[in-house]
This record gives sequence, structure tokens and C-alpha cells, in this order.
Amino acid sequence: MKHNRFCSFRPAQLLSALFTLFLAVSLAACGGEEPPEDIAAYREAMTGFFDELSACQTEFSSIDVSADDAETRLLAVIGRMDECCRSAAEAEPPAEFENVRNMAKEASSCMEEAKTQFHAAFEGEAYDPEAYDRAMQSYEAAGVRIGYMASLLHGVIPEGVTVIDSEPVSESEAADPGTAPAPG
Repeated sequence: MKHNRFCSFRPAQLLSALFTLFLAVSLAACGGEEPPEDIAAYREAMTGFFDELSACQTEFSSIDVSADDAETRLLAVIGRMDECCRSAAEAEPPAEFENVRNMAKEASSCMEEAKTQFHAAFEGEAYDPEAYDRAMQSYEAAGVRIGYMASLLHGVIPEGVTVIDSEPVSESEAADPGTAPAPG
């Protein structure tokens, strides 16, 4: 085995928590009247996103860190997660979910950086623990943003997240800042 340095890598715990959040979002979205077509299409796209993350979680859980192919499998799954996050960021949301798209763009950026750093950690002539640490920080940052996405889809604004009202401001409201919509 080339490098057996990522024994502390436990992405399954993070993805399990995120998948649980998604299930709560999905169940809460069930029932009642049918949503408008644009919302239904976006929910379907996000369901695909979380389904793919769940598949990645299953594969992560099955990686034997002592196996010769562990790094190759890790890099392949990170690559899939990067593609998945990029697709979520590119999905066209209805106006109600524009904040989810913004969070998806941030998650995608973080996951892209994680992928780059994981490759740097494992594909050089020698294992690079500093690149690995940077990869883990970016991976965890992506996970936080994915959790925020699930919360926003559920209609909950996570603590520490500022949501800016994107409604246009009339000229009279702009002249009197006390009447303009406040950031959420």
C-alpha cells in the first residue's frame, strides 16, 4: 500500500447526518397540495443530489482503509461528490430556493477544493499530510453547506446563516431605508 495515512477519515458519519436531514426534508415535503411545477422539478433535482450523496456515503463506509486500493476508491468517491455538488449548484431553482442555490455553489466550491487537495495528498511521490488536512477542512466545509441546504429546503434558516431578501426595492423604499426589506 502506498499511503495508509487517512485512518482518521470518517466521512460516513458526516454524510449519515446529512442524509438524515434530507429524509426529514423529504418527509416534511410530503402531503398537502401539489407544489407548482418549478418547485416539483427542483425538489426532484435535489432528491437526486441527496440520493447520490447517500450512495457515496455507502461506498465510503465500505472502504477498507488498509486495502491497497483505498486511496483510489477515496479519490473516485470524492470525484463523484464533486460532480454531484456541481450539478446541484447548476440546477435552476425557483425563486423560493435561490438561497439553496447559493449554498450549493459554496458547497461545490468547497468540494472542488477538497478533491484537488485529496489528489495532492495522495498522488505525489510522497504522502502530503498538509494537503490532506486542507482537503479535510474543505470537505468538512462542503458538508456544513450541504447541511445548510437541507435546512433551507426544509424552510429553516440555520444559525449563523444570513439570508438576504432578494425582492426588488422600490424607489421610495430605497429613499427611506427604514422601510426596505430587512435581511433575514
